[in-house]
Amino acid sequence: MKKILPYLILCFCTMELVNAQILSAENFESLTIGNICTATDGITVGQGGYYALNGTTTDYQIVDGGTTTGKILQMYGPNVASPPTFNLFKNDLPALWSTRTVGNNIIEIEVDLYTGGATTSKNVQILFLYDATGSKVLVGFAFVPETKELLGNANYNNAGAINNYTFYLASGGLYMPANTWVRIGMSYNKTNGLVLWKAPGMASASGVIGAAPGTDPNQLKFIIDSFTGNTLSFPCKWNDLSVKATNTSTLLSEESFTLLENNVVLFPNPTSGEVSLTTNFNNDITRILITDCNGRIIKVLNGYVEKIDFSSFLAGIYFVAIETTSNKEVRKIIKR
Repeated sequence: MKKILPYLILCFCTMELVNAQILSAENFESLTIGNICTATDGITVGQGGYYALNGTTTDYQIVDGGTTTGKILQMYGPNVASPPTFNLFKNDLPALWSTRTVGNNIIEIEVDLYTGGATTSKNVQILFLYDATGSKVLVGFAFVPETKELLGNANYNNAGAINNYTFYLASGGLYMPANTWVRIGMSYNKTNGLVLWKAPGMASASGVIGAAPGTDPNQLKFIIDSFTGNTLSFPCKWNDLSVKATNTSTLLSEESFTLLENNVVLFPNPTSGEVSLTTNFNNDITRILITDCNGRIIKVLNGYVEKIDFSSFLAGIYFVAIETTSNKEVRKIIKR
């Protein structure tokens, strides 16, 4: 598909109360390590309500990502050129979307993506939000492991030619560092068709006015495709997917879209008590915010602390946001 530079969206905002609600959150901790599905026919339901289409069952797995990330989704791409795309999806979004608060017509999606090491694989790692027909990409990301380029995708009217187009996210391309978890976000506004993308390396969110205003989102798919000449499979890794409905986009000012670099260590993880915090910017920390998997604030600490006590918390998944004046690093902690 043709690549196009996105328009930069300039917003003149008035004070408005953000009314956001979580539609779904998936950190894969409730799933069992191993194959997600027992079949790849797209109609046999697997773990967590997921369906797989094409490839083999071993192409779709839950694996242990280590103490920092816990369980993650890993999909292996095809090792040939021009095969059927590999798809993993659920069918619950229409029902979830129908329960949203009146006026929350923006769907925002955030996810962690692992960029991986050097490879000659022509696989493409994709997250697309489709309409009910499955033909329109309301908003999407595509990551090319070989080059580490991150691209946007949306249904768009290009001088009268309406199609799903791929967009450069920065002049000259937006490239991610190797072997790094990065948090990326995208949104689609049903009311006006506005599509936004935000990722590390982008000074602010950018987007386009899509060609599908008034269309309800229907299905979110993890996809792996391949370019011509592919002979090698690539392990695509995802974690911490969040889908929410809101009345005001947060992507234009969201500070959480930063590189998840290895400069924050929380140990031990999992924990039943205290966790030691080590960073290379201790003196710059302004606040430490601890939330549960539903986004509720559990604890706030001002400035750097050497140890964080989790002993009084209920067993479960928590997120520790280490904030400075210019950055924010987020880590997942498992409390036993």
